[in-house]
Amino acid sequence: MAQEKAAVEKARTRKRKKVIWVSAIAACFIIIAVIIVSRVVVPFVKNARAYKEAYVFLEEGAYSKAQAAFLALGGYKDAAEQAENAHISELDEKYNRARAFYDNGQYIEAQKAFLELGDYKDSVKAAEEAESAGIEEKYNNAKNLSEEGNYAEAHEIFLELNDYKNSAEEAEFAQKGMDYDRALSLCEEGNFAEAQRLLISLGDYKDAEKLAYGKDFLQVGCHVRFGHYEQDNDLNNGPEIIEWRILDRDQDKILVVSEYVLDFKQMDSAFREVEYWGDSSLRSWLNQDFINISFVDDEKEMISPVSVKNQVYKNHVTVGGGNTVDKVFLLSIEEAEKYFLTNEERISRATAYTNEQGMYSYSDSSCLWWLRSPNNIGYAYVSADGSINEGGINCWSDSGVRPALWIDVNQFSEM
Repeated sequence: MAQEKAAVEKARTRKRKKVIWVSAIAACFIIIAVIIVSRVVVPFVKNARAYKEAYVFLEEGAYSKAQAAFLALGGYKDAAEQAENAHISELDEKYNRARAFYDNGQYIEAQKAFLELGDYKDSVKAAEEAESAGIEEKYNNAKNLSEEGNYAEAHEIFLELNDYKNSAEEAEFAQKGMDYDRALSLCEEGNFAEAQRLLISLGDYKDAEKLAYGKDFLQVGCHVRFGHYEQDNDLNNGPEIIEWRILDRDQDKILVVSEYVLDFKQMDSAFREVEYWGDSSLRSWLNQDFINISFVDDEKEMISPVSVKNQVYKNHVTVGGGNTVDKVFLLSIEEAEKYFLTNEERISRATAYTNEQGMYSYSDSSCLWWLRSPNNIGYAYVSADGSINEGGINCWSDSGVRPALWIDVNQFSEM
């Protein structure tokens, strides 16, 4: 009985061991299968799916995505080759787009696109060609703007072009156009002095010079050209036209003074202590010699004889004298203060001819000029810095001459 039980137990033990071995073997197979599936089958399926998706990107022209997808596949099939194909296709597409920009005249976009391609095909050369074409287009555009009167826009573009072709000259021309238009606007605003300054600075641009000295500019603060007197000290080319500054206007008459110091004279050449403008040799010279030298008969008729006041200035102890009737005269202290509000405005410069007559002038040609107001010593004058020297200098000293006169504008013709 005991032996039978032992035999049964032994059989059961063998059976359990067999089951365990079988289970272990089965488990091993399962593990191996799982490993194979996870490490081989799954990646294969995944790569196959990714490859297919990458190929779809390639066919749809999404080359960047296709390249990235193929590169992610590593050595799977021909992924590396397909990645390179995608890259080349992307470069071709960008190159063609750059060419399209160029063909459509979009040179800035074309240049940028070619530069992004680096040395692909002829991109470097194409970028240079696009740049040149873009600059030429910009130049032609600026030329058209200038011809159409859009000077401000044209000027800005020409400045950007710097030394391309004749851009500097074109920029200068456009600036003149801007100044000319500005001058016309200033005229409409009634600012004739500033308008004239701009027009004079334009030289022979359009009709600027003729316009600058026309009747519209016979206003206080403007300049007028009238008469002739030697100024450049070249006696072979004849006297130069005199430029006058308009100081005042009384209905149809304008008071003017020469812009420059025209000559170098004594107040009285007879070395007398003349205390009255009416007795001075300079007054005689202005109303005889100067007027006959400087003006033709028609111009003389335009100069109005006026009563010139010769009262004593402030408390200077001098004889002074009664009024004189003159066509040409010098300003008084009162007039120099009234019509020139600052020292800077009073500064005047000697001409080359005046310097040749012995006038001392500074490096900027500024110099002294006579006033007709007498004082205890002689006559007052304006210093080279524009200040008024009431103390003055003796009447036989030499100083600069700035003639003044009144012109009848009714007889004034366009210069």
